[in-house]
Amino acid sequence: MQSRLAITGGVLVTEHGAVPGNLTVDESGRISAVLAEAVIPDAAEVVDATGLLVLPGVVDGHSHLNDPGYTDSEDFYTGTCGAAAGGVTTVIEHPLTDPLPDSLDVFLAKREIAGAKAVVDYALWAALTPDNVSYQGVKTRELARLAGAGAVAFKGFMTFTWEIPRLDDGLLMVAFRRVGELGLPIGVHSENGEVIRYLSEHLRASGREDPLSHGEARPEITEREAVARVLELSRGSEARVHLVHLSVPEAVDLVARARFEGRTVSAETCPHYLTLTEEALTRLGPYAKCNPPLRSSRCVEGMWQRLSLGRIDSVGSDHGPFTRQEKERDSFWDVPAGVTGIQVMLPLMVTECLRRGIPLESVVRLCSSNPARLFGLYPRKGVLAPGSDADLVLLDPREQWELTSGELFAKEKWTPHEGWRLTARVRRTIVRGQTVYVDGPGGGRICVEPGYGRFLRPGAGREEGSA
Repeated sequence: MQSRLAITGGVLVTEHGAVPGNLTVDESGRISAVLAEAVIPDAAEVVDATGLLVLPGVVDGHSHLNDPGYTDSEDFYTGTCGAAAGGVTTVIEHPLTDPLPDSLDVFLAKREIAGAKAVVDYALWAALTPDNVSYQGVKTRELARLAGAGAVAFKGFMTFTWEIPRLDDGLLMVAFRRVGELGLPIGVHSENGEVIRYLSEHLRASGREDPLSHGEARPEITEREAVARVLELSRGSEARVHLVHLSVPEAVDLVARARFEGRTVSAETCPHYLTLTEEALTRLGPYAKCNPPLRSSRCVEGMWQRLSLGRIDSVGSDHGPFTRQEKERDSFWDVPAGVTGIQVMLPLMVTECLRRGIPLESVVRLCSSNPARLFGLYPRKGVLAPGSDADLVLLDPREQWELTSGELFAKEKWTPHEGWRLTARVRRTIVRGQTVYVDGPGGGRICVEPGYGRFLRPGAGREEGSA
């Protein structure tokens, strides 16, 4: 029987290894067969992947597309175009938007906005705030309603951010119990807010305006202590605790130790904590400001060591776009924290893993399979297997190229990795059997209309409207 699409001649890379082979896609956009190299499939369309790696599409569990409310810097169309160009086939977007998706009506409105613009599949986090966590809050029933509407996880903050109110320790403990009862992950931005507030006020009052003051206001201890506190406050609950964007190796060790004790906890890091050091703050100033801050070379190497030992569960872009006007404010203290990264995450990870001798199946595990598992989208997403969505990345592992911001699809074209020499390039991205991005001599192009992407609920990756 003729298939709709066949990918032939490539090397299929999964979390378990890499092997030459072919695969076919049926009319529903799902993988129908994974075939040995010698088996030539019959298909209406054949894509020759000779010389290329074929990977499951990246599931980015941590991105900020700023839609609605902050769309001067990014929206769901430009953000998912960048995702497609970077091999990201599923975007799981965080809830730092305006209005905050901490109630059902706002969540549904945001879901509709995303559905009209996305070119890759998407899922949504919901916000944890004092209003929907506290038993005295006005939205105390919203957590269950948000889960029912398809939220894949809930996000809370232990420190100040402009977009979302922080949770104190009492509220955080309540949140672990309430979200634990719903069976969904709870992601925590883990930094000690009180120490950061004290150090920031002291440094600012002393006249410090240099970029390195940002890191001095948020030293390593603020992350280690906060992670330890999260693990204690969640003890005894059923919460699936997800520690986002970890930057300190010893914080990863705390999570690994809790997991060894039988706790359901996971650790995420980001490409910028694996590739950039605090030196970038001096060199790039506001364009390297993020929370947690970029760390020392000791931390970067320590994070790679933990990654190679399997102590890090996932890598997310933490794509945090801002306009140049926002990034170039008079006072460094007023500069918003965030770096761009959704389009360059996969090329960076492949380049660095190849350079360090880390097998590419680790990239698949960290960037595709494990995020899909964490957020209830596996095995529909994150795997090359019959019955899974044909979300595929065709990647050239030998293409040497220089990253320039002009190649980005973002509204604001800047990257802290400007000028980096990469040795991996996305040639084609396929979502549910449809090519959404293709590279070419004149640059890459998006091949689908806004709204092609589908909303995903947790639970084997069901999309909205499915049984």
